[in-house]
Amino acid sequence: FKTQIYQLASYLQVPEEVLNAKPTTDTYSADQTQEEFFFRIPFSVLDGVWCGWEKGHTNEDIASTTDLSIDQVKNIIEDIKQKMKTTMSLRQE
Repeated sequence: FKTQIYQLASYLQVPEEVLNAKPTTDTYSADQTQEEFFFRIPFSVLDGVWCGWEKGHTNEDIASTTDLSIDQVKNIIEDIKQKMKTTMSLRQE
């Protein structure tokens, strides 16, 4: 998860200018981060939903631990599934 990458970078004492650098999409010329372009929600929220979904927690449980509505959780999970389906060929060996 992206939040774990940031935790690891902090633990490894990656310089602050690298940790705080604005992520880019590399695919779109507008001034947007990957967070904004691909998921439209902060990585900290996305990671909580994604982790809960991968571990088999119910949407209700995920919603209660992330302060999101059940509909928001459902929408985020559907977005994740769609992105996984769309990029399947990129992730195959």
